[in-house]
Amino acid sequence: YPIYYINLDRVPERADFMNDQFSRLGLTAAVQRISAVDALTSSLKSNYDQTVKTSRWELLSSEVAIFESHRLIWKRIVKEKHPFAVIMEDDILLSKDFAKTVETILDTIVEFDVLKLDGCNLQSCLFGSILHLDGVSIRPVLRRIGSSAGYMVSLSGAKKLLDRSTAYCDVADDFIFEPRADCTVFQIDPAVGVQAMFLDDKCAVEMPDVISQSERTKNVSMRNKRNKGPVTYRLKKEWHRLCGKVFLKYFGNAFIIKQSGKIGPIPLAKDLGQYK
Repeated sequence: YPIYYINLDRVPERADFMNDQFSRLGLTAAVQRISAVDALTSSLKSNYDQTVKTSRWELLSSEVAIFESHRLIWKRIVKEKHPFAVIMEDDILLSKDFAKTVETILDTIVEFDVLKLDGCNLQSCLFGSILHLDGVSIRPVLRRIGSSAGYMVSLSGAKKLLDRSTAYCDVADDFIFEPRADCTVFQIDPAVGVQAMFLDDKCAVEMPDVISQSERTKNVSMRNKRNKGPVTYRLKKEWHRLCGKVFLKYFGNAFIIKQSGKIGPIPLAKDLGQYK
């Protein structure tokens, strides 16, 4: 199976970090670096369409660039007809169990469109009951979840993501991991990867600053504020959000727990450390 990782040409330190990890895991032969779409230098021709209203009124140029970088890989998977592929961003820390976990999933041939391999520390995550696959466990994703730093996608999943993104106004992670009736999205449990920015400072792995920092927060030219839309749009969005919280509090959360589901972040593999 091919492993693609997205990396900006002007940040070779991150490519070195990723290649060192792949070398230690014995995965170098499967890896292909994808030159990321750069929000600072590209003309950014994209499928971004502000009239497609989801939970965002507007995307930042950096968010569009990240989305288009993922789309480049989905196109390649479909063009080359890969049954499965792994997609990563260049600031993910990988567990020593990463390769074994992916191999187990492929050997089990569980049907999925998208399978999230990394974890993030968002408390609002919702997952279904756990499924055990010969030493590896996965959970259905019940609500969109953050971080698109590491995931597997099947050929059918790549086709669906491509078709749906002919016009989009959503950040990549929300779009990729949005549960839909015709799209099967799973999360590995525990996670075998995590973005460095989510890790506790006590993490045993030594990482350069360029890995643990987000360019969108460190780069002054990318700190422009997103237009959040008119007041009527924001009020409607907040109303839907409040209704969702109330429903979960009084009905949904109890149901999820009763069905052996999970509320909150997925734990990390032991060698990855702890969330912040």
